[in-house]
Amino acid sequence: MYKSIKKVALIIAVVFVSVNMTAQKGLMVNFGYININSISKTSSILGELSVNLPLDGFLVGAGYDLMFTENLGINAGLNYSLTFGKVPLLTETYNVHTLYVPVRFMYQYALTDDVTIFAYAGPKFSFDVASSGSINDNKKFNLLVGPGVGVTYQKYGLQLGYDLGLINRISTQTSGITGSIKTNNFYISLIYKF
Repeated sequence: MYKSIKKVALIIAVVFVSVNMTAQKGLMVNFGYININSISKTSSILGELSVNLPLDGFLVGAGYDLMFTENLGINAGLNYSLTFGKVPLLTETYNVHTLYVPVRFMYQYALTDDVTIFAYAGPKFSFDVASSGSINDNKKFNLLVGPGVGVTYQKYGLQLGYDLGLINRISTQTSGITGSIKTNNFYISLIYKF
């Protein structure tokens, strides 16, 4: 099995280097607003309860556009967010530090020499590095998927998107009570391309 993993890693490295040598590329940084909405659903013999746990904060990171053609490519990056929230009906506040790794298929179209519009869709992996409050008991890893759109003018841009969480983030279940927490993201950010 170890030899198979080495072969797959070698093939991926060769493909990446080959594509990298022929593709157009672009490095960018971004800064913006993020809203994380955790939807908690619990059901028991007494009935069902659904609670939204909103978090607001900022997002900062770097990305890389690897364009295979003039219009098609992959957008990947590493982002960090710090978000804050309050449990509804309680006085408990919490914050979450999260790292995101988006890997998305991208289409861009140049309207003029200076203005380009783009759209992307694909997965985003997230990992909660640190958190406080009862939210600290949730699973740290999440897989999200979603679309986004944006526009650039010369080296400056604006993008917005929405990601839907696919993983149930509750790490324990109590007998007689079942539940789930799904985390969704909305974000808007400014971009600077190098």
